[in-house]
Amino acid sequence: METESFYINNRFFTDPTTNIVKEIKGANETRLEPRLMLLLCILSNNEGKVVSREFLIKEIWNDYGGADEGLTQAVSFLRKIIGDQHKEIIETVPKKGYILHATISKYINEEEITIEKTKRSLNTYLIAMLVLAVLIVGYFMLKKPFSKTSSTLLQVTSTADNIENKDKSVNFPDLSKGDEENYLNTVTTIDTNGEKYKLVMIGDRRPKFYVNDKLITGEMLERYNLLIDKLSKELWARQSDSKPSVK
Repeated sequence: METESFYINNRFFTDPTTNIVKEIKGANETRLEPRLMLLLCILSNNEGKVVSREFLIKEIWNDYGGADEGLTQAVSFLRKIIGDQHKEIIETVPKKGYILHATISKYINEEEITIEKTKRSLNTYLIAMLVLAVLIVGYFMLKKPFSKTSSTLLQVTSTADNIENKDKSVNFPDLSKGDEENYLNTVTTIDTNGEKYKLVMIGDRRPKFYVNDKLITGEMLERYNLLIDKLSKELWARQSDSKPSVK
């Protein structure tokens, strides 16, 4: 039996003297039964060559009864240990035996491990950047429907420079007469994005709200509730200031 330690695919350290197989880049360590270690050593010594089932049964199980099933189970277990889920490292050759497709070496290739670590670090960095990009795009997509309303609120509450129709000569009693828009029943503002908003409140009629001169109705009004409330308060303040004082 092989007694010198060896490496499989520069990934697994194998020590036949202690029956240990250890993953180099991880913490996984497995102690194999002597027969399993012997099987692994025979396959490794014949890397790239077909090893017949008859030879393995004779060498490892000494033609013991039930050895055929034992060999099948042993190969299945080794595949799990070395991460061979697709049965590509230990290939089954129908009606013949098994062949090991792996790089077997006495010494570890430090340069290859360094390259592999660099690739893993780069992949991790790229994935992190991709996730960050998706989060940023998602944030702005969710924020967009509310950005216009928010910026408009800042305009209305902080300055009156964008409010049109500032003619204060309209008397308060004339507020409910006709359909004419004036300073006391109409307020218009433009946000930082150039969007124009207008609220018209004539008498007891239902208020009308426009975005870029387009009348907004139904469920679409809900997204502008805060802005409509601010503009309403602006009109109420104008109307209150325009009422004749009672002496």
